[in-house]
Amino acid sequence: MENPELQDLVDAPRERLDVEYKAWLDLDDKAMQAKLAKHLCTLANHGSGYVVFGIADDMTSAGEPPAQAGPYSRDSLSGIVKSYLTPAFQVEVYEVESARTGVAHPVVWVPSHEAVPVCGRRAGPHNGGKPVGIEQGTHYTREPGPASVPATTPEHWRPIIRRCVRHDRQALLDGIEPLLRTPGKPVPEPGDALQRWHEAAHRKFLEVVDGDPDADLLKRANYQLSYRIGLAGGKPLGMGGLVDELRKMGNDVRQFVNSGLPMFEIAYSSDFMPHATVDPRLGGDEFLECNPVNADGRHLMLWDFWRVSPDGMATIVRAYQEDRFHGWSSTAGLAPGTWFWLWGMAREIAEMIRHARAFAERFEAPETLSIRAEWLGLQGRTLGDPRNPFIWRRSGTARDDRRVFAKTVPVAGLAEGWPALTAEMLSPVLRLFDVNGSVSAQDVQTWSEKFTR
Repeated sequence: MENPELQDLVDAPRERLDVEYKAWLDLDDKAMQAKLAKHLCTLANHGSGYVVFGIADDMTSAGEPPAQAGPYSRDSLSGIVKSYLTPAFQVEVYEVESARTGVAHPVVWVPSHEAVPVCGRRAGPHNGGKPVGIEQGTHYTREPGPASVPATTPEHWRPIIRRCVRHDRQALLDGIEPLLRTPGKPVPEPGDALQRWHEAAHRKFLEVVDGDPDADLLKRANYQLSYRIGLAGGKPLGMGGLVDELRKMGNDVRQFVNSGLPMFEIAYSSDFMPHATVDPRLGGDEFLECNPVNADGRHLMLWDFWRVSPDGMATIVRAYQEDRFHGWSSTAGLAPGTWFWLWGMAREIAEMIRHARAFAERFEAPETLSIRAEWLGLQGRTLGDPRNPFIWRRSGTARDDRRVFAKTVPVAGLAEGWPALTAEMLSPVLRLFDVNGSVSAQDVQTWSEKFTR
C-alpha cells in the first residue's frame, strides 16, 4: 500500500530539516558508512527523520543506481548504526518508486532518540590524521541549511533535552502511578464530552461522503476510534504548533505500527493537509480536521476523516480496509463488504492506543485515557484474512450490525497494558462471528511482531 508522505519525499524533493537527501553510496566503503552514520545520528537527535537515496544535492534524480551502490537493506543499515552509534536504534527501509522517473529510491526512516541522545560510538576511518565522517563521543543534530553539525549550542541542546525529559518523565509516571492510585478505586468512565466529540465527528463524516460514488457503502459500513486525554493539570497545546506535534507523534507511532496508511497522517500534499475549523455542535473551540474532500470538491476516500483538538481529543472515521482495497477480494477469496479482517483491526486499535500515548506525552500531567470505539456495517460479514484465506472459515456470519466500546484507563498503564486493552476492545467484535471467541493479550502481542512489516 502506498504511503503519500514517502511518495512525496521522492517525487517532490526539497530541503527540509528532517530529511537528508543523498546520491547513491557504496556502503561497503568504511568512509561512506561513517558519513552516513553521522546523518543517522543527526536525525535521531533531531527527533526522527528520513534519509532518501538517489537524489543529488540539487534535488534532481541521480538516475539508476550504479552496480556498487548500497546495500540499502534494514540489516546492513542497522549494522552501521550498531557499529558507529550509541545507544543503537532500529531503522526501517522502504523502496519508493518515483512517479516521474520510475527509479526505485531506498527511503530510510530514523526514529527519535529516547531518554538518552545518540552519539558517536567510535570514530570513522582516519585520513591525514583526522577521522572521516563521525567522531567518537560527539552528539550531532540538525540546523538550518540543512546541515548535520555537532550539538554545541543551547539552541541545539534545548529540544534534545526536552525530548529526553519527556521520555524519562513518562517512564517514571508509568512506574509510580499504580502506587499512588487508591486500591480498588474504579477509574471513571468516559464523560459526555468524548461522546459529543465522537458523535459530532461522525455526523460530519456522513455529510462529506454524501457525494462519493461509494457513499452508500461508506455510510453503512465504517468504524470510528475516538479518545480523550484527561489532564490532572497543565495547559493544552497551542493550535499553532499542533501540526508539527502530530507529525512528530506520527513518527513515534511508526516505530510501533507501520501499516502504510498511518492514522492522523500529516502529509505534505495540499490534498491531504488538515485545516483549522470549529463545529457549532461543539462550541467555538478550534481543532484540526482532515476530511476526504479537497478544495476542488473532489472526493479522496482512499484516506481518512479525522479531527484532533489541542486539549487532547482525537477521532478518526474510516471505511474498512477490506472494503477499500478491492484487489484483496481475489487474495482473500471474498468480495468487499462481505468480510472482516480481525488481525487488521487489531493493528488499527493498537495504532490508535500508541497514538494516544504519544499525544499524552505532550502534556504536563496526563492522567487518564478515555476511549470510545464504534463499528458499523458488520451484519452479514464473515471473518477473513488476506494472508490465509482458510484461517477463519470455521467462524459464522455476524447477525448484529453494530458494536460500541467505551472505557477509561490510566495513561500510566498504556506502555505495558496496550495488548490487554487492544484484546478487550476487539473481543466483543469477534463474538459477533464466534460466540465463544475471544482475543487475549498474548494473541495481540504475538500479532504485533508483524505490525511494522
